[in-house]
Amino acid sequence: MAEIINNILDQEPAPDLKNFQRNRRLLWLSAAISFILALVGYIIILTLVF
Repeated sequence: MAEIINNILDQEPAPDLKNFQRNRRLLWLSAAISFILALVGYIIILTLVF
């Protein structure tokens, strides 16, 4: 099994550093937007309840 995985990993090209950094920035941006939207939702719920 390990030999099969190593063969697959050997065939994969090395990740492009530019795309890796772009994807990382997009991931952090989407996480921040999700956090802000969740926070706004909680604030709206709290203002409606109290």
